[in-house]
Amino acid sequence: MEALPTLKLSLSDLAGNQCFCRTDDEGSTSASHLASLPWGDANRWLETFLSKWRVNETFEALTNSDLREFGQALFEALFNQDMKQRLAVVRGLSSGDARLAISLEGGRLYALPMELLHDGSNFLEASGVRIVRIMNRRFPIQAGFRPLDRMLVVLAEPQSEASWNRDEHLKNLREKLETFDGLTIETLDPPTPDNLTAVLSSAANRKIPFDALYVVAHGLAESGDEDGAFQLEDGAQSSRVSGTALAQLLREHPGCFVFLNSCSSATLSNAVMFSGVAQRLMTDGKAGAVWAMQRPVRINYALKLAVDFFRNIMSGQLAEDAAFAAKAPIYKRNDAAVPCFYSQLAGPELEETARLACFLNAQPETATLDSIPLSRRDHRER
Repeated sequence: MEALPTLKLSLSDLAGNQCFCRTDDEGSTSASHLASLPWGDANRWLETFLSKWRVNETFEALTNSDLREFGQALFEALFNQDMKQRLAVVRGLSSGDARLAISLEGGRLYALPMELLHDGSNFLEASGVRIVRIMNRRFPIQAGFRPLDRMLVVLAEPQSEASWNRDEHLKNLREKLETFDGLTIETLDPPTPDNLTAVLSSAANRKIPFDALYVVAHGLAESGDEDGAFQLEDGAQSSRVSGTALAQLLREHPGCFVFLNSCSSATLSNAVMFSGVAQRLMTDGKAGAVWAMQRPVRINYALKLAVDFFRNIMSGQLAEDAAFAAKAPIYKRNDAAVPCFYSQLAGPELEETARLACFLNAQPETATLDSIPLSRRDHRER
């Protein structure tokens, strides 16, 4: 697989209902316009959809038509004709496949499930356009594309919160990964905030940082001044860990890939930019990439998503490739936009090296040539 051509979409929330939209491709060609989004109008498409998206009962009732109509209206609002043409050109470079890297400036924009963008023919993600989020205000951490070698697993199920069958998930996870010599797993036991601090600090001090962190816990998108957070355990009670606290712990694990299989871990928790856990880890925690959830997620689906993801990792895929392959079966379901991938822009040389490294680190029985860049694959086959 070659590095996907990328189109960057930058959106800036302005006064009133205006939004500045700009696309930039890898050839330094740009297009832009000033869009209008009907914020606050309960009778228009934006607020009508978001009112259902935010509430569990109405979210469950969303139909494919609801998703399609919202995605089309959002696409038409954000992309003028020149920007649509730039997207078509980028897609044409790789038989229709591409990355749309979206950068957001303004808290209201984080409420929009960009992963539902629909060009009138199909959802972009269902037709080969991989939608990722990027952060403009962070120093690029190139290690985010490396293979996953050491992973810390954090599974929290406080007695004071709803049960999600942690023991069964851990058993399934171990069964899937027990024969995979390429990934060393450490489980946080007990899953308390103090133990999380101790384990991450100890690994950093011993110069053996983790390059992957997998968290299943109840997520919190705070409505006040506090950051988004997730719940670990403290005896029989739950104990809050904020995005800021985790970001500080991960600063000594640069490039770490973080999989937050937690409710609302990608949701902005207040009007302050980057206050969601995922955003905080990318800006302050030196994370290489973060896969998180934009709203409460069905636990059965979340756990299956994780198992499929790690199966793809075992076959030698990059974390980003593994995530989108695991997500593919739900592209037209009402939870299609719940998983949200924060990544970074990277040059093709970096991605080619990373893909080869992931292939060499894969489980021999499941490794596939699909993960090798075409230039290296041709050499190998000769």
